[in-house]
Amino acid sequence: MNKKRFVMIAIATILVFFIFRPFLNKPNSYLHTFLKPENATEKSVIIAGNKIIIETAQTPKEKEQGLSGREYIPEDHGMLFIISPKSRSPFWMVDMKFPLDIIWISDNKIVQIDENAAPPKPGQKENELPLYKPPEPVDFVLEVNGGFTYKHKIMVGDTVEVKI
Repeated sequence: MNKKRFVMIAIATILVFFIFRPFLNKPNSYLHTFLKPENATEKSVIIAGNKIIIETAQTPKEKEQGLSGREYIPEDHGMLFIISPKSRSPFWMVDMKFPLDIIWISDNKIVQIDENAAPPKPGQKENELPLYKPPEPVDFVLEVNGGFTYKHKIMVGDTVEVKI
């Protein structure tokens, strides 16, 4: 292989890497969806006729990480926390970069919605962050983009269909 061809291939490889690199670690990116195996089932939640594509958080480590550190999630996506046994565990917005609606679910019914939970302000300490807590023990918590519940007319008392 001559030197000119090698340099062209190297440049092309580097360009492809930098173009697609932002999408490689985002589980809900278009590239990730494109690479998803044909037989993989899509996890979702349906509320008031709205289908929300979900990631699940089941283990303590997944629950601790949640959506922290991400720049965004797509409009029709969210994270479902599976709480077993049911509890009133509080949530907070540590390391979040965008606002969330926190939907508290018990026995497939929404029991509370905390709308537009704000990310921490610059310099705000963890012990200064508000805690969000449901009014009763829940078995699921769904986090979606802030304003999603208002925009899609999702309300306390709505039935939730979980497909995991």
